[in-house]
Amino acid sequence: VLFENPGQGGTINHLGIEVESSATVHSEIARLTEKGLFTDEEIGATCCFAKQDKVWVTGPAGERWEVYTVLADSDTFGTSPQHPAESDADGVCCGNADTEAGPEKVSAGAGCC
Repeated sequence: VLFENPGQGGTINHLGIEVESSATVHSEIARLTEKGLFTDEEIGATCCFAKQDKVWVTGPAGERWEVYTVLADSDTFGTSPQHPAESDADGVCCGNADTEAGPEKVSAGAGCC
């Protein structure tokens, strides 16, 4: 869980689920897509000093979920190629996806783990 703006209340940025492999990330992409959720995929992205494969979805309450795996360390912090302005403004480096999800579905958004 990434929190931003400590002490302000309601400041959860996103929830991250680290998985063991890129194959698992791709399995989650397929599962979420099959459930009709919009996925924002970042394959081979550099974020938070790590090269990562990840997928984002948004939960029913607007909470953002990230399913990711770390492929390798990086010498640079990195930013999302899809959302560079968001990275600069918030100090987060990842995507954002808005969707409708049920309780059995995983969802995600912006930030990195």
